[in-house]
Amino acid sequence: MTALKGRHILLIDDDETIVVPFQLILQKEGYEVDTALNGRQALEKAGDTEYYMVISDVMLPDIRGIDIAKKIRKHNMNTRFIIMTGFPDLAESIKLIDVGIDEILIKPIEPDELIRAVKESLQ
Repeated sequence: MTALKGRHILLIDDDETIVVPFQLILQKEGYEVDTALNGRQALEKAGDTEYYMVISDVMLPDIRGIDIAKKIRKHNMNTRFIIMTGFPDLAESIKLIDVGIDEILIKPIEPDELIRAVKESLQ
């Protein structure tokens, strides 16, 4: 496994119009960002690389972002998690699930909001 302490992020969303700009925004801030378009890809990448942070959409075509968090937490309790959702009501439910989600962002997410959330979660 390879790891870049505090700088390596896995970004997961099935919408490339979110993944590509968010990847570029985070790279511009100095983070190394890998992407996945579904849960299977994400878990494969997480099996090979120890990510300091995972940013995931809550609703993916094959698995929920919360389930990805649970699986990754089994192997790395220090991984930080940000969940994204387009459903504000769902955000309240996520807060009740104890899987160690550091922050929940409601879509649409502005670039400044993304950067703030990442920096705060990494502190």
